[in-house]
Amino acid sequence: MSLPKTHTFIAGVRCSELSAPWVIDGPITRLAFEAYIETQLAPTLHTGDVMILDNLAVHMPKLELLYHC
Repeated sequence: MSLPKTHTFIAGVRCSELSAPWVIDGPITRLAFEAYIETQLAPTLHTGDVMILDNLAVHMPKLELLYHC
């Protein structure tokens, strides 16, 4: 019997909607997270938006990407 395949769903949450939903095959990696920030999430951000991240290791190394949004 094979193990079930993993998919990762990531999205921004606003009061009225989900923003920048994205699904990838497999677990999230630092490179996948950076690609998500650069190509999916950053283009949807507005001045004054607040991002909250948990302490998952893949979120930490390149947070400077967020400061350029």
